[in-house]
Amino acid sequence: MTVLKVEKSFVFTAALLIAMAITLLSGVIGVYSYMREPYRAMQITLYSYTKVSRYQVNFYMKPNNIYGDIVISADTKIPIYLNLVNDINISYIYRAINAKTYGTLRTVILLLHPDGWSKKYFDNFTEFSEKAATNIYIDLNSTIKTMDSLCREAGLRLSTFSIVITTYIDAKTEIGSVTKVDTYNHSITLGIDLTRNRIDVAGNLQLTTPVEEKKTLYEKQEVFGVDIESARISSTIASALGSIATATLLVTKARIAEKENPLKRFESRYRNIIIEVKNMPEKLTLIQVSKPEELVKIARLLETPIHKVVNDSTVKYYVIDKDKIYTL
Repeated sequence: MTVLKVEKSFVFTAALLIAMAITLLSGVIGVYSYMREPYRAMQITLYSYTKVSRYQVNFYMKPNNIYGDIVISADTKIPIYLNLVNDINISYIYRAINAKTYGTLRTVILLLHPDGWSKKYFDNFTEFSEKAATNIYIDLNSTIKTMDSLCREAGLRLSTFSIVITTYIDAKTEIGSVTKVDTYNHSITLGIDLTRNRIDVAGNLQLTTPVEEKKTLYEKQEVFGVDIESARISSTIASALGSIATATLLVTKARIAEKENPLKRFESRYRNIIIEVKNMPEKLTLIQVSKPEELVKIARLLETPIHKVVNDSTVKYYVIDKDKIYTL
């Protein structure tokens, strides 16, 4: 019987330790998993290419002793005197690097007055594949005469106006297996100043526009070989079950201990009427009772406390009634 009790107590203690270990371990895993992000975001490039749009502006000069060359490029950034220019040639090219492109190129030239009104001077459509290219000749004297005539109609004196060149790209671009609609426009302005005798170029002659499409992928993060979301759920459940099991085992252990020690239960239940004394009176008639509850009945009938004497490891309870002692 003693061996059976020892084995039962060992199993009970082992179960309690296991429950506490599960609670602690799952709590640590839970805290660690909640401190980390469940996913790691990664961006991958689906495709990328570069759109290049460029104007080349060349001024064809009258014979002169200033420039020395017949053709002057706008890239030189030197002043261009209006009276020395015969005409202007503008070439344009558009292409997509690392991609295949095809579609329509529209070129529009407007003669723009400072007051805001304009006259369309040129409008042309060109189909292209791989790259769009066009070459435009502008007769400077013709544009000045046109604007001067329009100004006279309005009763104005022509002093300045602008030649606005705009290209419009309406294309489809293929990058690997992807085909996308691609639109683009690019403008430059030639400022004609009759008063200052100058031609000024405004706007970027070359535009380079990188295009890329990215996609965000989310990779599951792991803790101890398990993805974090599963670790969070599992650790929460395990921690809850471990806590419940630990509490249940502790309560059960306390109840079992109380059942296995009736005197401890007796003292806990009737502690209000038990007093501890140093020794038990002698030369009194000793009467043994069979149960602790019987001793309680006698104490209540006599309206006297139950005395407790502790001698080494021995504990005795008794009730005094004149010359008699009732004890267990």
